[in-house]
Amino acid sequence: MLGLLATSRDGARSRTFLQDMLWGSRSPEQAQASLRRELSNLRQWVNKPGADLVLTQHSRVSLALDALDIDILNLDQLAASLPKDAAFLEGVDLHAEDAFEDWLRDQRAQYREAIANAKSSPPRGVAEAPRSDEGFFGRPFLAVLPFANLTDNPSNTYLAEGLAEELIEHLSRLRWIPIISRAASFAYSTNNSTLAEIGEALGARYVVEGRLRSQGASLNLTTSISEAVNGQAIWTWRTDLPAELSSEDLERVLTAIVGALSSSVDDAEMTRAVARPESNPQVTNLIWRARWHHNRYTPEDGEIAGRLLNEALALAPNSPEAILQLAFFRQRQLWLARADRTEVIELRRLAQRAISADYLDGRGYMIAGIAELWLKHTSAAVGLLKQAISLNPSLAYAYSQLGAAYYLSGDPEQAVGMLSEALRLNMGEEYSYYLLGELAMCHAMLGSWDAAIDLAEKSLLRRPAYWYAHISKVRALIGRGERESAAIALAALKESNPRFKLKHLDWVPFVDQSWPDQLKLILGEIDVTLVTPSP
Repeated sequence: MLGLLATSRDGARSRTFLQDMLWGSRSPEQAQASLRRELSNLRQWVNKPGADLVLTQHSRVSLALDALDIDILNLDQLAASLPKDAAFLEGVDLHAEDAFEDWLRDQRAQYREAIANAKSSPPRGVAEAPRSDEGFFGRPFLAVLPFANLTDNPSNTYLAEGLAEELIEHLSRLRWIPIISRAASFAYSTNNSTLAEIGEALGARYVVEGRLRSQGASLNLTTSISEAVNGQAIWTWRTDLPAELSSEDLERVLTAIVGALSSSVDDAEMTRAVARPESNPQVTNLIWRARWHHNRYTPEDGEIAGRLLNEALALAPNSPEAILQLAFFRQRQLWLARADRTEVIELRRLAQRAISADYLDGRGYMIAGIAELWLKHTSAAVGLLKQAISLNPSLAYAYSQLGAAYYLSGDPEQAVGMLSEALRLNMGEEYSYYLLGELAMCHAMLGSWDAAIDLAEKSLLRRPAYWYAHISKVRALIGRGERESAAIALAALKESNPRFKLKHLDWVPFVDQSWPDQLKLILGEIDVTLVTPSP
């Protein structure tokens, strides 16, 4: 309990939060009784006449931080004397309480990074407590408020509350962003508090709200996420719900919401990190800045991203997020450079290291699956990608790679379903060109020429030099018997991407080479300069 209080922004926690964290496996009545008993014991042990260190109110419990020396707020001074394997609340575990164990695991990982940061820098005096919206050491916290029932039927209140509870459970599978517990966040509402007040009280940078409305015989759910400090909405989504909501309907809605929320927070954090670079940045800030540069797709930004990620890993060699983001960065770089087999095997090793660092994070399995896919180990790739999805059903990029595994092994029809799901889950605008290009190729393989052309053109609107989408369009135009239009489309490819060569297709890991060989033959027949060596 002291650990939970001392790590709070102002030393205070709500009673419901403490009950949920420490006695969540018990009934509410038992949890309340246990909290009362332990608070009574704690006050007897630490409070002295005229000097109360533990203060209790009707709904809150507080620790007098100004009267105590809290070691975690003085890491700069203590780091040199701490062993490398120092652990937060070492020896403390409550194996029966999942909420506390999740919180403790997250805190231990963050304090390991903080100690590594402090050891790498000269002492600067007492460290400042993090801002309330900074989470711990720069990690943004997210709170889901109880969804509002705005229908005329009071019995829908249970549905609105259940949707919010299920959303919290699904969001908890996102390993990179801590989610504030239901017990804490459900104590607040925008009916009686502003978003800024809620964010300040909960220590949350982002707040999710939901509103359930009637729409004829069905229901309509509006979900939004806002920055707590200024109330600015960064994403809003509406969807219709049947009056009788099945488990399949619920899963479909929740995975879509989580995917979009993840993408929105991802974009916001990258922008935030680049806008506020620090002279001695924390590991988390280094990672966000690296990701922002990586998504610029220029060689210069790629070099900056690699340097920042290596710096983050040097500061925190055991950080699961630093290892994973370096693996993801290398995967993207190898794809752009069409790496050789040796480099792909090295990527697989790094992905396995990410899995070892956090075996519950689906992203490590995803990158390992991508490496196996590039090595043409289709069965291993499919197994790893399915494992990634089982750990995080909203991991859109894993669906896209599973779709790629299917069509690269000759099953474009099954691939379309996976790629469409990835598109629904919202990978972010920076990836939409890629997904549309993959779908265009699948429809070209299926002989769906109109769909292939439409998808290829949508991909090229977003990235005009994307050669893969150009090729799908050329093949589809030939399929429709429009050779002249195909020649114009191929000329557009060469103009937008002068370095394109037929050998680009050799790197795409098709298990059966008959399809890429057909594409190269068609392209070479339209433009012989692609197969004739330059003088």
